[in-house]
Amino acid sequence: MISRVPHATRSLTKSACTFTQSTRRSFLTASCSRNLSKGTISPRPPLPHQIRWLGTTPGDKAPSGASETSTKEESAESEAIKTLKADALEKDKKLKEAQANYMRALAECENIRQRMQREVSNAQSYSVQKFAKDMLNIADVLQLAVSSVKPESLTNNEELKQLYTGLDLTRKELNSTLGRNGVTQFEVKVGQDFDPNLHQAMYEASIPDSKPGTIVTVNKTGYMLKDRVLRAAEVGVAKAA
Repeated sequence: MISRVPHATRSLTKSACTFTQSTRRSFLTASCSRNLSKGTISPRPPLPHQIRWLGTTPGDKAPSGASETSTKEESAESEAIKTLKADALEKDKKLKEAQANYMRALAECENIRQRMQREVSNAQSYSVQKFAKDMLNIADVLQLAVSSVKPESLTNNEELKQLYTGLDLTRKELNSTLGRNGVTQFEVKVGQDFDPNLHQAMYEASIPDSKPGTIVTVNKTGYMLKDRVLRAAEVGVAKAA
């Protein structure tokens, strides 16, 4: 015979179970709150692979939809990283190009500065070139006048001697003035080898006992302006017979 549990006993048992469950939930809630306030439990949401889905046991795998979502997220993150790396490489390349262009611009500016400095220096140094070249004709005339007077004619002619002295002083003063401005004569001797950089051949002649290619006469003296040839010496050159 099956004994029946009184209705009052069943009600008491049900109430005790309900009280036990409520007390347990309250205890768990209070414990979690204390751990959160202490920082022992992180409020970070669980990762997709850590979620236990309803109706599954701990050993079961997550549904296929969740796995596909996780794979898509990982693929998106990988694509974003690749894009960032590509952008970084492109910006690094542009930076190197900009630095190279900057260095080339600096070098070009320095070359221009040096070239302008040389041009200004040359303009200052050789600004009297045209004027000095015109003055050489006067120096040639004075030199010709002085050299045309014979020394013995000066002995008996006082007026000629005074004129000669005046011409000679003028020639010397002109040469001194030219020298202060960088214009100087360079020496040319008969028998010297012909140099096309310093000499201008006015004619060639077969001269006995003269080596071909050497200077036989000097018609005009050569002049230098600092380190440049202002006027080449006009000479006659010997040639082979």
